[in-house]
Amino acid sequence: IAALRGGERESGMGNKALQPLADYWEMVREYYKPFETGMLSGTSEVYYHEIPGGQYSNLRPQTESLGLLHRWNEVKHAFAVVNRLVGDIPKVTPSSKMVGDFANLLVQNELLELEEDFDASVAKTKQNVLQASERLDFPQSVISYFQGRLGSPPGGFPEDLQRAILKGLPICADRPGADLEPLDLTALAKNVESKHGVEMSPTDTLSAALYPRVMDDHCVFFNKHADVSILDTPTYFYGMEQNQEILVDLEPGKTLVIQLAAVSEPNDKGKRTVYFELNGQGRHIVVKDRNLVEDGVLTRKAEKGNTDHVGAPMPGTVIALHCGAGDEVAAGDPLLTLEAMKMETIIRAPRNGRVAELLPLVQASVQAEDLLAVIGG
Repeated sequence: IAALRGGERESGMGNKALQPLADYWEMVREYYKPFETGMLSGTSEVYYHEIPGGQYSNLRPQTESLGLLHRWNEVKHAFAVVNRLVGDIPKVTPSSKMVGDFANLLVQNELLELEEDFDASVAKTKQNVLQASERLDFPQSVISYFQGRLGSPPGGFPEDLQRAILKGLPICADRPGADLEPLDLTALAKNVESKHGVEMSPTDTLSAALYPRVMDDHCVFFNKHADVSILDTPTYFYGMEQNQEILVDLEPGKTLVIQLAAVSEPNDKGKRTVYFELNGQGRHIVVKDRNLVEDGVLTRKAEKGNTDHVGAPMPGTVIALHCGAGDEVAAGDPLLTLEAMKMETIIRAPRNGRVAELLPLVQASVQAEDLLAVIGG
């Protein structure tokens, strides 16, 4: 508006009327500051690494969750290298996510080679991946891509890399959706409603069809906490200060007045009592202080060189178990699935044998090199 003032395209709008809008969004940005990517201005670097904006804001937290944020610049280099490795593809959801997952894998496993010549970097990195492929658990997004589940890249798949990553898994030669069974959306909605006791709208049903695990997580959260979107942003992110009072609109004409009175010291179980007033009436609840570390929680580490031990290749959360103790497995069979900031990795059996131990439970958090399973003879 200031740039056009006095010219043919004068907007007619003044700073005085518009400044409150700028002030408002400046305040909102402060609320969301912990979730920013660290990039405060545009950069021509995007012409090199080609990370889309939305992917950038997801990839950086993912890199941080893997303990690699101090190597963020290497991850950006790896993104450019991976893009060339997989066929210089259009990077949109979900193909950009696959490139990002692969880039983190390279840096985490010390497979990225950086040379003065970019083509040399790509060639040496590719050789490292081919040589290390047998010991690597590739992210599920990378496996799906090389199976053809996202379609085919313009120049086709690099066959040697495809063989090394898939390790005998089937390839989708046709259009990815051609072999999908018809989906009964009515039955799906009834199934989710029965499972979680929620009412499914058509939009909810489509969400459940496209992202079944995410929808399950949402329903579990909603049943536990109800609709948290009615809370104001600072309260939701940062909580209330003592003696602070907030208004919460449940629906038109129905408002709660909540005031935080006091918070007790933690008891021997790490729980605090929260005292508050709800529309002037005293209430209290007991909550667990998640900032306190529980004593006595020890994890076993996978022994290096022990072929019976299957260790975690990265920090993450166990989101699925595919077998149990006592089950017979063949080399390559799935044992469990880990997730770190939307990057899913199926941990597979390194050899034939029997699962002597399967340690973590679903939703358990694990660190890199934690022992996940023991494979017997």
